[in-house]
Amino acid sequence: MNVRILRTSKRLRLSKVRLGGFTLIEVLAALLIAAVAVAYLVGSEVESARTAGKAQALRRALLLAEAKLNEVVLGEEAALSGTFEEPENWSWEVEHTTVPEAFRARKITVTVHYTLGGKECELSLERLVP
Repeated sequence: MNVRILRTSKRLRLSKVRLGGFTLIEVLAALLIAAVAVAYLVGSEVESARTAGKAQALRRALLLAEAKLNEVVLGEEAALSGTFEEPENWSWEVEHTTVPEAFRARKITVTVHYTLGGKECELSLERLVP
């Protein structure tokens, strides 16, 4: 840093002349802004991955429930509950209900139970059949 002396009317005044570069405060402020931005982006990425995992599990549960419902309607599955071979710890149950207001049709409900992130989840599909 250069120092030059400026002469004014009755007193001498010292003036600092900056030659370029950044001060420590400016560098620290830039690092703080960058750290906050990176933390926000990492948090968004983690939440995105979690949401994608939930969507994938829900889609899989829907496909399994739909397949099991078709088996029950076609008479290929007579059991009222069971477990899937894949994925582990996923189970299903079937409920038959008579619906008199629908011309004596039966309502078949298939519910798939699964665990996602330690939380018990379920998905149910229903179909009216004559």
